[in-house]
Amino acid sequence: MALFVVIQMLFTLLAIKDHHVPETDNEGISGFRRLSRILGASITYGVKNRVVLLLLISTAALGIALSGLENFWQPQLKGITGATSRTWLFGLLSAGYFLAASVGNLIVTPICRLFGTRYAVILFASRICMGAIWFVLALQTTVQGFAVFYIVIFLFHGISTSPHAAIMNREIPNTKRSTLLSFESLILQSGAVVGSIFMGFVSKVHSISVAWYIGSAILLISSVFYLFIPNANSPDIPEQ
Repeated sequence: MALFVVIQMLFTLLAIKDHHVPETDNEGISGFRRLSRILGASITYGVKNRVVLLLLISTAALGIALSGLENFWQPQLKGITGATSRTWLFGLLSAGYFLAASVGNLIVTPICRLFGTRYAVILFASRICMGAIWFVLALQTTVQGFAVFYIVIFLFHGISTSPHAAIMNREIPNTKRSTLLSFESLILQSGAVVGSIFMGFVSKVHSISVAWYIGSAILLISSVFYLFIPNANSPDIPEQ
């Protein structure tokens, strides 16, 4: 991983040219001084914009729910296999995780063409599928069933990534995009922290399956927020 991070850094330095020329030497200092004002204005805009607020709530719900899956799928699989000699399964499913998400990102393009600009409908359907499949995953007692449903969850997760980003970028003006996208990432990570603590407590007191039932319910409930997001051609969309 460290090797590929270094490769990415070198590639970024060589391939991306920054043509921005600072006006003065203290531009960075003045920018830092304006940080609190810029951050506050951007966050206020995001909270006041109904669509962005709904997207942020959905992002927080995703962080809370997925933390329980990402943290506890290995001990859950270990409990199903009951053996220490099949550790290759963990590597296989880890690879399947990334592959399924990549496939989801690929097939979402023709799906979006099919549904036009109705990204909210795609997000609603994909999150419903994620929640339902996750519930079924918690019931699995065989390696085959666990592997199939685990990978399919992240297939739908990959499908939902681009439509979510498309709506978010549609709603955010250029002057606030960088700050709000960073704020959304903070919301996701904060949700993951809260979810890790909560899901860990539930797993310890009850079981991992019970924690996953709760995670499934969170995803299913959060899918409703997408129904309140208008389409791009809707008159409810404000002009930027």
